[in-house]
Order: sequence, then structure tokens, then C-alpha cells
Amino acid sequence: MTIKQQQTLEKLLDHVGDIALRRRARRMVRDLDPKPGDKILDVGCGDGFYLFLLSHLGIKLSLYGTDFDPLALKSAKINLKNKKIYLKQADLMKKLPFKDNFFNKVVMSE
Repeated sequence: MTIKQQQTLEKLLDHVGDIALRRRARRMVRDLDPKPGDKILDVGCGDGFYLFLLSHLGIKLSLYGTDFDPLALKSAKINLKNKKIYLKQADLMKKLPFKDNFFNKVVMSE
């Protein structure tokens, strides 16, 4: 990640009161090492927290999220409004609604 992207991430995390979540998010984004053109899936995206962070880094990414819980996805749609992020209800224990090898990076947390 560039210094500017790291600074943006820190600004986004400034308002997160949970220090452990801040640390996990920082590490997850750093280890994910998003690059322009990456197709990234967040399995169990919940309210879209990690997708929100990734979508604000100023990197052209294709972002996707799935969750089993329709209420979580409803919340994610609100939190990610005006973002081009594909959200789909799906059960990880069954086949996900994507072609094999479609993504080059996957997030699954908590």
C-alpha cells in the first residue's frame, strides 16, 4: 500500500472505538495488499465494514460481498450506497454463486 492509502485507512479507522477491530482491519487490509484490478470477495461481509474500507482506498477494485443473513446484507447495502459493490445472499456451506477462480483475493473474518 502506498503512504497515501495507509493514511486514508488510518483516517477511516480513527472513528472505530474497538482497538482490536482497528488492529485487525489494519492488518487485514495490509495483508490483502489490494492492487488495481483485483477482484476481491468478502465472505460473510456482514454490514460491509471491510468492503467499505477497501472501497475508500482510491484503488480501482472489483468488490463483492456475500452473507447468509439477509438483514446483514440490507445493512451493507445502506452502508455501501453509491458504491459499485456486488452483494449477494449466499451460504458458504453450499456452492457460492460465482465461477471457480473468479476472484484473486478473498476475505473471511470473524
